[in-house]
Amino acid sequence: MMAELDDALNNKIKPLVEQAMHKYLGIKVLEIEDDITDKLKQPLFNFEIDIKIPFKEAKRRFKKAFLSRVLEVTLGNISDAAKITGLERESLHRLINELGIEVRPQKLPKEYFQEVEVQHVIEDTLEHYKSSLQQDKFKSLYSQAPKLSREIVRELPVDWSLDKAEKEFERRYLKKALEQNKTIIDAAKAIKLRPETLHRKLKSLGLKN
Repeated sequence: MMAELDDALNNKIKPLVEQAMHKYLGIKVLEIEDDITDKLKQPLFNFEIDIKIPFKEAKRRFKKAFLSRVLEVTLGNISDAAKITGLERESLHRLINELGIEVRPQKLPKEYFQEVEVQHVIEDTLEHYKSSLQQDKFKSLYSQAPKLSREIVRELPVDWSLDKAEKEFERRYLKKALEQNKTIIDAAKAIKLRPETLHRKLKSLGLKN
C-alpha cells in the first residue's frame, strides 16, 4: 500500500496540485505541494490531541471517532469497514459494541466523505501560506479546493488501517506530552502512564526520550 501511495502522490497527485497552482497562482510553490502530499501520507482523519485527557481514555476516544468515520466512508457497511481497517468482522463488531458506536447507513456516495477529508487538507495548507500570497490569487486557488479534492480522491489509494491510525495518534499524543513537560517522569504523570510504559512506547514509535 505504501509503494502504491508514493507512486500516486509523485506521479498523479503532485501534477494535479502543480497544475492548479500554475493556473490560479501563476507560480509553483514547492512548499505548498510538499505540505499537501506529506499530509496525504498520513491517515486522512483529523483528531484533536488533548493531553489533559489521560492517554488510555484519549486513545479510546480516538478509536471511537476513527471507526465512526470509517463507517461513514463505507456507508455503514461492516464488511467493507473491516476490510479497509485490517480487522476481522467479529473484531470490528466487538469494538463497535465496546465503544458504543452507532452504525448509520449513509445515502451519500462514499467518495464524498474522502473528498471532505482531502478538501480539509488542501484548505488548511493554503491557510498556512495565505499571508505570503497575493490575496486575489489565493482566493482563486482556495475556491478550487473542492474540485481539486475530487480529482485527488480519484487517484488516491486511501489507507484506513486501524493499526496505522492508532500508531499515528500515539505518536502525536506522546510527542505533544513530551513537548509540554520537562521530563519523561513529568510527562508520564501528566498522562497517567507508568514511566517505564511511556519509555517502551516512545522506543517502539521511534520517538526520542
